[in-house]
Amino acid sequence: MVWARTKLTILDNIFEPQKDLLMNFTGPHTERLYNKIYAALKEVFEVPDSKIQEMFYTWETVGGGDKFKIRWRLIRDYDIYSYLRLDVVLSGSAKDGQGHASIILKPRFVTEYPQDTIIQQSIVYEMVRRFWHTVFYHRKRMEWFEESRHLSIQYQTKIKQYFEELRNNGV
Repeated sequence: MVWARTKLTILDNIFEPQKDLLMNFTGPHTERLYNKIYAALKEVFEVPDSKIQEMFYTWETVGGGDKFKIRWRLIRDYDIYSYLRLDVVLSGSAKDGQGHASIILKPRFVTEYPQDTIIQQSIVYEMVRRFWHTVFYHRKRMEWFEESRHLSIQYQTKIKQYFEELRNNGV
């Protein structure tokens, strides 16, 4: 991830034409999804806790039931220019052991080039950067893009398997 005041950002959606993945679950113990989603993020994407940020957290007890909405952002760096950004939103409710939850996955592959200095803002630098990106970097970037897609599908599959575990065992 480039830390610069100004930067050229290339943002690719992992899945086209559907940008976001939506999963719904109705069944027992929906409140247990909170811990499972976080643990699966660490396990599948192999990132430390510092690369997962809980951006939004609301958990309310209303009328004997729980209502919750949580948002995480995962950053998986590939090099100093490219990274995978995955936003996960969990929202739902639970009452008397039963409930409903929906999970939205927003995987994006991002490449950022700094544009701070006078040299980086020159036309010569941009021509050289563009040549380097097209000839050398694009192939590696597409490998990381496919890896990001594979990891996103693997994560989605792991959450679906947990849905089945909850539905069948209730554990």
